[in-house]
Amino acid sequence: WADEWDAGDDAGYQREIEAIKELRSKAIRSGDAARFAKELDVSPENIRRALGQFRRSTGIGADKIAVFRDLESLPDQALVEVGEIIRNSIRHVVPPDTVLINLMCLLGKSSGGSRTIALASSFYRLLMKLAAERIQEWDSTHAGPWDSAVRNNSCVRAHVLRALDIELAAHKGDTQVHLL
Repeated sequence: WADEWDAGDDAGYQREIEAIKELRSKAIRSGDAARFAKELDVSPENIRRALGQFRRSTGIGADKIAVFRDLESLPDQALVEVGEIIRNSIRHVVPPDTVLINLMCLLGKSSGGSRTIALASSFYRLLMKLAAERIQEWDSTHAGPWDSAVRNNSCVRAHVLRALDIELAAHKGDTQVHLL
């Protein structure tokens, strides 16, 4: 897997770190991070709603928060503090260290071979549940017909549209290039 993930590419790793630092600075300078943090509903009621959406059998990430149901039963004041941690993490674009660790698990496939799944931290998964509506809104306004990882879209539909573009360009004598 090291070759597959370019694990030994130190120069590439440094470029990625610099790109992340630049994106973080841009999010802070523009005020986007602060606005998003302020607008996100991290009320105890909404945190409980989000926690209630996780299956009891969900895997635990590196932060070892094993039972979302236990968090649900915390008193309101404790959930207010959890909400403030989430809000500060977004505002400063600095997640807890454990959010940066994903456990990669190799699963066998019934048809043979294997695939990996990532067990993300519970903090990250809770944040994504809380932000899901905003993310879906952004997806619906920014996604193009070529995007296959969008709600109510399929990779087959995206492939057919790309193939149609290529065929139409060939018919007109134009050149068409699609980067995936």
